[in-house]
Amino acid sequence: MYPLVKVVLSIDGDPDPVLNPDPDAVVFRKYHKMRSLVNEYCDGKAVMTVHSSPVFRQRFISDRYMAFWREWTASGKDLALHIEDDLYRLPSSESWQPSIFHRPETLFDIIKTILARLKEGKIDCCCFRGGSNGHSLTLAEFLKTQGIIADLSCAPGLYWQERGVNWQGAPATAYFALDGNLSARGAADQGAILMIPLGWDGIIPEDRRRPTVNYLANETSALEQLKRVWGAIARRATDSGQPQVVSFLCHTYSVENEFLNQQLKTMLVHIRQHGGQFISITEALEDTRQQYAGGHGSHGYE
Repeated sequence: MYPLVKVVLSIDGDPDPVLNPDPDAVVFRKYHKMRSLVNEYCDGKAVMTVHSSPVFRQRFISDRYMAFWREWTASGKDLALHIEDDLYRLPSSESWQPSIFHRPETLFDIIKTILARLKEGKIDCCCFRGGSNGHSLTLAEFLKTQGIIADLSCAPGLYWQERGVNWQGAPATAYFALDGNLSARGAADQGAILMIPLGWDGIIPEDRRRPTVNYLANETSALEQLKRVWGAIARRATDSGQPQVVSFLCHTYSVENEFLNQQLKTMLVHIRQHGGQFISITEALEDTRQQYAGGHGSHGYE
């Protein structure tokens, strides 16, 4: 049976807790466990984020982490740059300071520096994910100039103006954004960035700031809710006749939490047994372009 839903596993490599986080030895232990999980449950296909924030601006592009990113991408897995300035703030920072997604010049300088460092190390980082699902039109245009081909920031229905989050009306399956509106489907033009939304049940959440029980988000939901959301996505694919391409969010910090790690493994098996297939960023691009060519690009579940 042709898979009804194609899934990009999106792994946040964020440290935890925000302050006084795990030392490198523990972080790498968790990274290696997550890599083994991806190889066993997802055919070796996943995206892992390179964290950057005021607390950890240099840590995750230091030589030791660069070596891990190099190994990660050499095995066919993908990397995404993840800017988390709004959550991982220095203790001395002012609480009233605007979101990084409202300060484009600062944000662009950060992104250019990190991508240049990765490129210098011959490490391909083709994807982006905004912290707290933040984004902006100017950021999208800038990312196109930096070689980014896909984006995992979209979570349909979320809205949090202070953090630059506005995914009201966004499609529930992968799409190329319309110029001037990141939440609307545009043409698959050369250089257009693929938006891969977080798997969603189609219900606007009560708290629109963060993805919880209405999304494929491991640490902020429960197993039965995740299965329910998956069922809604699979039905959407069947009812619309349009295969869905979505992301499933998890975090490395929870890989040593027995309950959450088992929940993740159980859900990954459930996905494969119920019409799902794990894919890479390149495969997500190919699948979405094929859907556009087949006439599905101009419409879809909104």
